[in-house]
Amino acid sequence: MSTTLILLAGGESRRFGRDKALVLVDGEPSLSKIVEELTKLSTVDLLVVTRDYDRCKVYKSIIPIIECTVDRFLECSGPLRGVYSVSDRGSNYYYLAPVDTPWIKIEVYLLLTSYLNIEDADIAAVLHDSRHTDPLISVLTGRYFSEIHSYIENICRLRGYLRATDLIRAATTVVLVGSRYLARFPLYLSHINTEDDLKTRYPRNRLYEDIVLLSQPSLGLATSYKEFRKISRQQYYVYKNLRIDHLVIHAEKDYRS
Repeated sequence: MSTTLILLAGGESRRFGRDKALVLVDGEPSLSKIVEELTKLSTVDLLVVTRDYDRCKVYKSIIPIIECTVDRFLECSGPLRGVYSVSDRGSNYYYLAPVDTPWIKIEVYLLLTSYLNIEDADIAAVLHDSRHTDPLISVLTGRYFSEIHSYIENICRLRGYLRATDLIRAATTVVLVGSRYLARFPLYLSHINTEDDLKTRYPRNRLYEDIVLLSQPSLGLATSYKEFRKISRQQYYVYKNLRIDHLVIHAEKDYRS
């Protein structure tokens, strides 16, 4: 089974104030720590997506083995632009990992892949104790990844901007896995959004036990604004019944807009 690991390094780091990929964590750049951990599987192809070629040069000077690409043009900005910039490589699985998760473990992705296969879902993502999803720590099937580019274009055209949760809302089958089933410590799934996060290493979320299966119409298949609102309303009731508050808020915004 072939796997492509997509490291998302295209953010502007406005809150943090500097490139998170190059921040030293335990004496080495965050990018290096993540790559070292997530390439423990020899079958993983490694790809870093960033904003410009100058950053690619810097990243490759640190880790020569990485393949680096820059964001493709897209009318909408946001974290999904990095996903959109990666062409279909024919892999069975695609691991998404942001470069601000320096303590991530390979076990998280192996377990997400297991749940993905068990439930025959399009995407498996993390669910935190606040019923908050983390779509950028996720595993996508090759089938779903081959469709995601057109879905992102549709959502961008109809809404005018993108959210990370669109990765979940564009899928028809989703498994959200409670963080306690994926990690031994909350730190493994922590993001460094601010300097304080890096200093204190205090996780924002506690480990959480739940597994939620979503079956829904794909937001990415909407061809008109009317259909976009209709699907958003259908999704709203799915999320409301399952108490996924993070997705409830986003779906409600879309169908009420």
